[in-house]
Amino acid sequence: PAARSLFPIAFRTFFKRDNSNDIYTRLVADSVQEAFAAAKLAGITGLNIAYPFRMDAADVTDKSFRVVENIGAVNTVLWGSDGKTGYNTEFQSMQPFLCRIFGEKIGNVLILGTNPDAMAASCGFAAAGWKVTILGNTLSSAVGCAVKCGGDAGEFDTLKKHITGADLVVCAGLDAGCNLNMNLIGGVPLLLLGCDEEFEAECASLNVVSNHSLVLAQAAIAYAIFTGTFPDDSAIEAARIELEKKREKKKIISFIG
Repeated sequence: PAARSLFPIAFRTFFKRDNSNDIYTRLVADSVQEAFAAAKLAGITGLNIAYPFRMDAADVTDKSFRVVENIGAVNTVLWGSDGKTGYNTEFQSMQPFLCRIFGEKIGNVLILGTNPDAMAASCGFAAAGWKVTILGNTLSSAVGCAVKCGGDAGEFDTLKKHITGADLVVCAGLDAGCNLNMNLIGGVPLLLLGCDEEFEAECASLNVVSNHSLVLAQAAIAYAIFTGTFPDDSAIEAARIELEKKREKKKIISFIG
């Protein structure tokens, strides 16, 4: 997962613009404990955590905020004099992402999945004033997410019912075997969070929203956690240009008959 991260592109742009000579790189480890030990040994002061370690990181940080505890996942860690503080920038980045995509509109979001990505998205959309509906493989999993993050709950097989009126659909942590009829989504904008590559390929013909705005919002928040200041608008726009250069150009071939 660390190899697929777009954060290094964003951070290297930020650090180049602020002339800080700070370094952001990838650190590959077999466990979150190993990653933390390597970071301490190397003098690294902050980490962004990729799957599958986000849930583990929530258990080994020294402190975090209540909403992070509800989400159950930490994706950013800052070392300080009082230990390791855990954050979830995915939750915090939803509002700036929505502002860029939808402006001031308050709408309805349908979230498919109940993993920590779904939990973070649910909390973020609810905080932004959006109406949230969460569908899970089982009703109990969806209810568990809704209780902690707010919103209505249902099962995957009610997708046809709930897609009506949705302004955005979020797929969180889904794989190709999830038994969802994605054709029901039609032209509703679709955001993919932490889904496997095979599922993403199945969604290629749908109205998939680029996640670059979300990545940049998360990177800017993490940068502020690490440095104490937000990157300015020109730095964020420069990072956006670099991300666009890396966007994979996909051509779709349809076989009929």
